Amino acid sequence: MHIYGSSVSVFANKYSAWHNAIISKAKSSSRVKYEGTYYESHHIVPTAMGGPDTDANQVLLTAREHFLVHWLLTKMVMDPEHLRSMYRAISMMKAENAQHQRALTSWQYEVSRKAAIAAQTGVPSPNKGRPHSDEHRANLSKSHKGKTLSDEHKAKLRAAKMGNKNRVGCTHTDASRKRMSEVKIGVPRAKKDRLLAKNEASNLIPFMG
Repeated sequence: MHIYGSSVSVFANKYSAWHNAIISKAKSSSRVKYEGTYYESHHIVPTAMGGPDTDANQVLLTAREHFLVHWLLTKMVMDPEHLRSMYRAISMMKAENAQHQRALTSWQYEVSRKAAIAAQTGVPSPNKGRPHSDEHRANLSKSHKGKTLSDEHKAKLRAAKMGNKNRVGCTHTDASRKRMSEVKIGVPRAKKDRLLAKNEASNLIPFMG
């Protein structure tokens, strides 16, 4: 799926469908800025995503539509850096100045504040665990074609797949080695050791959670 009127690929989900429907409705209506209804200019393909600053890439939206469109973009863009930019953009929409006259609802303010935090601290993927469409998989495959991995990177990938079955690089304390030895030769742990372990675990409970 693509952003309305462009070749920019986005996730094919309900958010992208809603986004394009809002843009399509606004584009098909005769809207004039500064005449009656309050409108804000919006770049259909955000400039942060490579969209041009042209009339063809702009549309007039109400303040509510403008906020919703930017929120929907955070649910549909693929590239992590683009997603960070979209969070940054919506975090700025709580501002009010001579050009923008906004009165945010409590939900909109909460969204903008969370977006500000996400833009600064890293963006978790909103599509984690979601199955990808054939088009999305094709786009991912195309973006990775021609890339080569270093020998070090390949070694790390192999190690991750195999798992550290032999605990390579791990060291054990003398007490740990003694316990492992006792288990191997069939010697049960002393009652005192079991009580000490139980007490140690119980002391951690107040600090858990």
